[in-house]
Amino acid sequence: MGVILSVLFMLVYMAGGILIIRCMLPRVRFLARIWLGLALGIILEMWLPYLSAYLCEFSLRAHLYSLLPLLILCCVCLLLKAPGKARAWDEKEKRLLTALLCTALPLTLIGGYLQITHNVMPVDGTLHVGQSTYGDLNLHLGIITSFRNAKVPVDYSIFPGELLSYPFLTDSLSATFMLFGASLQFAVDFPGIIMMLLTFSGFILLAERIGGKKSVAVLSCLLFFINGGLGFFYSLDMAGARLGSGADNELQSGAGLLQRLEIILDGWYQTPANHAEFGTYNLRWSNVIADMMIPQRTTLGGWCQLLPCLYLLWEFASARRFDEGLLPEPQETSTVSGRWTPADPRLVILLGVWGGMLPMVHTHSFLALALASAGILLYDQFLTGGRQRLRTGLFLGLLGCVILMALLKNRSVICRLFDSRSDAEDIDIPLFCFFIPAGIGAGLCAADIILDHSGSRLRRLAEWAVYGAAAAVLCLPQLLTWTFSQTASSDHFLSLQFNWVNNAGGDGMRDGYLWFYIKNIGLPFLLLLIALLEKDPRRRMLACGAFAVFIPAEFIRFQPNEYDNNKLFYVWYMLCAVIAADYAVQIFGKLKGLRGRWALAVLACIVFFTTGSLSIARECKSDFQTFSTCQVEAADFIEHNTPEHSVFITAWQNHIDPASALAGRTVVCGPDLWLYWHGFDTQQRHDDIRRFYADPASNTDVIGKYGVDYIYVDFYSYESEGLIINEDALNEMYEPVYEGRGENWWERICIWKVDP
Repeated sequence: MGVILSVLFMLVYMAGGILIIRCMLPRVRFLARIWLGLALGIILEMWLPYLSAYLCEFSLRAHLYSLLPLLILCCVCLLLKAPGKARAWDEKEKRLLTALLCTALPLTLIGGYLQITHNVMPVDGTLHVGQSTYGDLNLHLGIITSFRNAKVPVDYSIFPGELLSYPFLTDSLSATFMLFGASLQFAVDFPGIIMMLLTFSGFILLAERIGGKKSVAVLSCLLFFINGGLGFFYSLDMAGARLGSGADNELQSGAGLLQRLEIILDGWYQTPANHAEFGTYNLRWSNVIADMMIPQRTTLGGWCQLLPCLYLLWEFASARRFDEGLLPEPQETSTVSGRWTPADPRLVILLGVWGGMLPMVHTHSFLALALASAGILLYDQFLTGGRQRLRTGLFLGLLGCVILMALLKNRSVICRLFDSRSDAEDIDIPLFCFFIPAGIGAGLCAADIILDHSGSRLRRLAEWAVYGAAAAVLCLPQLLTWTFSQTASSDHFLSLQFNWVNNAGGDGMRDGYLWFYIKNIGLPFLLLLIALLEKDPRRRMLACGAFAVFIPAEFIRFQPNEYDNNKLFYVWYMLCAVIAADYAVQIFGKLKGLRGRWALAVLACIVFFTTGSLSIARECKSDFQTFSTCQVEAADFIEHNTPEHSVFITAWQNHIDPASALAGRTVVCGPDLWLYWHGFDTQQRHDDIRRFYADPASNTDVIGKYGVDYIYVDFYSYESEGLIINEDALNEMYEPVYEGRGENWWERICIWKVDP
């Protein structure tokens, strides 16, 4: 019954989203309208119950209350309904549906299999996961299970007293399913499968809208989701000899292709996309299905919502013809290189509102949308028109000045590119100097707009202002409440670092600059660079949006974990994959009449997809136990015999914590595997926990300091990690309420209750 009720609740929101899109954007093609409506329904289901929870906690009652604002939104959209009939189903839709069924559906089946097998799948009383979900999944499980009936705004359940500033709405969506009675596994798997379906389908719809061809849409979808690079060549290099051992250079430790294939499919991160031996191969372009969409649920939720925003942004910024656009009646035809037609204000406002809801779904997706919008705005307002060449040259010159100053500040990095033994030091350039050329450029842009103040251009700029204002009204409260407060309280965030993980820790580049991207991204990167040499306004506008994301990510580390900048790089590649696919299809067409063109196409596909296919195959094969039978039983006891949100003291070293992840209870301190990268200093809590377990009688202050209700000990795990457990003192001072033993002698878990 819980499954049925939770699915029905989601369907109500999806129906509301479809109705809103039908009223606001009737000229959108049929399939895109359905997709936009379903995605809008999901983000509304994330936000409205959470906002209603300010009245009565994140409870079932709050979810029922949330149906009222949904009804009001639908009524308002009916009153503001755009004139004209909705665009009907036609032959183009049939062909597009075929592309979706041939591409998005198989990818969804792969993604659905990984969701089911990689998110706490029960196996003989234990819970299993996959390679990619072994680490991060428990963080998301803890957020999901602790969100039930929680007061909002919610604290970290693994670091109480600190506001949960990690984007939580994708996980709160799963908590919604649990509140209606669904199991934890279904609450994780079902929304994940739906979001994967919408992400795959949305990418194809976006790529087809930009490229105008089904072939471009399908190829770009495959380039993005089966991404890899040239890393598979390492498994072919001197395959007849062993070039390493199991602890060093493992990928090439097998003699022969079959042995190396076994290493790839069975080893721990031995795939040639994201390889565990970072310093050996420097392969870091993780496959997005295996290493992003499955384990990083916020990224999946973010892309599910980012793609509709990019679709609406493209509609707003690009050419709109009556038969393909959003206008209620025929208007003057426009092109991305010159004339334009006024945008429907409903589109502009919807784009702004949708974008403004992104930060707490996925902050990186929001930032990427903002940067891409700025790049497209720059192209729209400055890099087109009568003085296009002059403006483009001026802009590139100013951009070059900013990049040069950034490189000078990282002089040691550049010197090490040519000489790994260089002892050159970075130049101490004041940070404000970086913004002087940018300020000059902004001033010249403003002056150009003032001098070329045609009414149409100013009205166009006003539309952009409405979009930005609508987004700011919704995003600023989120950023001020959650994002900025966390980043400002830690010195871990926002620092200059050139060239991402190729310059790990700022210690110098491991690979040559272009070679790093060529070998990690592969042939699509070369196609992209060559495609930009062509004079195609459509590609150039898209490239402006894409590289507006790439350039900041290339020079600024936005999080403590430098690797996390890939969440911006992947949005850059999301847009660039369309350019590369469009150019590849164009080349294939130019080769018509050449007998070997199909052989070239097959060879190109091998280079495109071998690395990504190996990564996905490895992930489908992976299977690891994360919770033992003993731990599952302990979690079940905690779930049914302790109050919700009671506080447990547990060890912090092991990220596999049944009390937090499965039962949703608050723990004094979670693992640094997550908390360090979120900017927290956990040392004081580590010391308090260590001294309490070693001598409970002399350290009772720890219990009062953190408001502990229960004491949890997994004896084998804790003692193997260096904690001293004084079990006799715990038995003497506190009431034992649970003792569980597994099949093996080392599996023993005890829980004591703290008597107030």
